[in-house]
Amino acid sequence: MPPHEPAWGHLLTTAVFDARGAVVTFAKIPVEALSPQALDGLIEEFVTRDGTDYGAEERTLDDKKDAVRRQLDSGDVAIVFDPETQTSNIILKNELRKRDPTQSR
Repeated sequence: MPPHEPAWGHLLTTAVFDARGAVVTFAKIPVEALSPQALDGLIEEFVTRDGTDYGAEERTLDDKKDAVRRQLDSGDVAIVFDPETQTSNIILKNELRKRDPTQSR
């Protein structure tokens, strides 16, 4: 990795991010760059957010976390970090493509 890039990910920039057309810089974080504890905490925070809907079927916290881990392993979702807001998120691969047009389809 070149010396100007952070060790934890490759910075990606896009000019089409939201309805306002704001330019946003974010980093895609490889799963293997996180400790098991950090990854577990990120996944748990993600699945317990307000507004997360899993339908009529009740699922345990562990079931929800396992489903996200499977999606991370399969590449269906990705971890991103916004250095401006200092927040992380787990997003669908299709959303990553919208944010970074250089991502392969």
